[in-house]
Amino acid sequence: MRRFLIAFLLILGCSVANAQTIKYSGELALGGISSLNDYFGAGFDIQTVHGVNLGNGSFVGIGAGIIVNNNSSEPLMPVYVKAMQEFESRTEFWPYLSVSVGTLIKSGDKLSPYFAPEAGINYKRLSLFSRVMFSNTRHTYTIHIPEDYVSIVGENRRLLSAGIRISFGAK
Repeated sequence: MRRFLIAFLLILGCSVANAQTIKYSGELALGGISSLNDYFGAGFDIQTVHGVNLGNGSFVGIGAGIIVNNNSSEPLMPVYVKAMQEFESRTEFWPYLSVSVGTLIKSGDKLSPYFAPEAGINYKRLSLFSRVMFSNTRHTYTIHIPEDYVSIVGENRRLLSAGIRISFGAK
């Protein structure tokens, strides 16, 4: 245990010595949601991530958000770690790829794994993105059909989100 602690402190010390390129960065993403399978319908999501730029376009952060569906009164809350790589170009626009891995919290403290690859294009501090969210959850939705309400249990495993992302902090 003592050797592990000494090795950890040495690695941490080297990291701090080279931390000149590590700077705080964050983002706020607003998107519309559509299901890639039945029953979810339309909705929106708001997510925020805070972390550090590691230099050369690399970013790692911790994020959280809320996903709201028009057909359900139960919002979903993803909590995750996000890794992103921006690909610098000589133009004002440059692409990025990212992946988020974590858990999705549903009302009643139900948890499920969360995985969301994302691609987008940046322009200064604004980005357009497209994200596919995968989660193994079961939800009950109430759909209004003229003269009747129908409750359906659906498994929302694939949700597509597209929207705008605003970056702040170091670039």
